[in-house]
Amino acid sequence: MVTVGEELDGDVLAVVRQRTLGELQAQRCRAVLFELSALTILDRSEFRELRAIGEMVRVLGAVPVLVGLRPGLVQYLVETDVDVTGVRAFLTLEQGLAGLRAEGGGSSWSRA
Repeated sequence: MVTVGEELDGDVLAVVRQRTLGELQAQRCRAVLFELSALTILDRSEFRELRAIGEMVRVLGAVPVLVGLRPGLVQYLVETDVDVTGVRAFLTLEQGLAGLRAEGGGSSWSRA
């Protein structure tokens, strides 16, 4: 699980990318949950970068899942025509874990 704070600027995204990919390689996780409930601002470019990190996770064989996005941020992304096709997301961490278990995502988790 990757926990993100209140802001997700370029420096934070670089750390998220580096740590996520490093832990994924070391732990061989089946899924990576990006816990975003503390995030208060998310612009289009930050979302695209987060989505790119998710695509890297997918290429490495794990399922990327966003959890905890605030409804207002989701509304902004949809209203500004950000491509959310294929993004797996759940309102809460518990729902995300349950969704992965139901889909055979397993129970092998690691913290980045």
